[in-house]
Amino acid sequence: MDDELPEVVRQICASFTHALNNTSEDLLVGLYLRGSLCWGEFFESSDVDFTAVLSRRPGVHDLQALESAHTQIWFEFPEHDFDGHHVVLEDLHHPPADCPHVPCAHAGTFTAAGLQDVNPVSWAELSQRGIRVTGRDPQRLGIAHDQDRLLAYSRKNLDRYWGRTAKELKLGWMLAGRRDDAIAWCTLGVARLHHLLATGELTSKSGAGRYILDELDERWHPLAAEALRIRERPDEPSTYRSHSQRGKDVRDFVAWCVSSSPAPSSSSPEPVSPSPEPVEGTHG
Repeated sequence: MDDELPEVVRQICASFTHALNNTSEDLLVGLYLRGSLCWGEFFESSDVDFTAVLSRRPGVHDLQALESAHTQIWFEFPEHDFDGHHVVLEDLHHPPADCPHVPCAHAGTFTAAGLQDVNPVSWAELSQRGIRVTGRDPQRLGIAHDQDRLLAYSRKNLDRYWGRTAKELKLGWMLAGRRDDAIAWCTLGVARLHHLLATGELTSKSGAGRYILDELDERWHPLAAEALRIRERPDEPSTYRSHSQRGKDVRDFVAWCVSSSPAPSSSSPEPVSPSPEPVEGTHG
């Protein structure tokens, strides 16, 4: 396990692997971290996003063991959601769209068959920046990352989810302006997609905020600074004089990102990671 991980993350991972290995000793062959952690970011409200690689499709006993392990984590560490999916290695060798429903955990709920974070962004983060807790180096897993699929998925996400959010903010901007979580989520979330479609590169939520400050029109700079304050320094006072102006700014910014982000251009698929080796037992 990476010695530079925050102590609470190390404790969560150790508790989960210990609980699972106690009941299904040979089930877990790899545990990897994605999300904020793989960008070197972890704050008081951060989730711990994971991909777990299993030795087999889980049966009834295995599903009970997984649910029990996650329940233990939720009781021991209620302040941090341990969110992700449990796949077999073969799933990572194919596009996420081909992945069957798999056991997932999200916001305190375990699902025996779901698709939580089973998408090209997770595959890309895992192949490029994944943090190994146990198992082989993620760059040696043969993960099927394809740049064209990543960009197409991101454009669809922008058009559908954020397009719908932009419409909702036309009416709900006053409510959004009063909620710190809405300001941070909307500003940094949509900016991550704008950055990816504009540059072809993934970035973190904080990286998206800095992208606004460094690359986008200064009209959006107060909103970016506010979103970064909420994410990184929530105890500091708001830089806005009114919730009303904050709500108008986030409404306008989301609408602008949806309408101005470039369409993905076709590129040659990036090669997948090196061919995988035979699966071995877990190691710390």
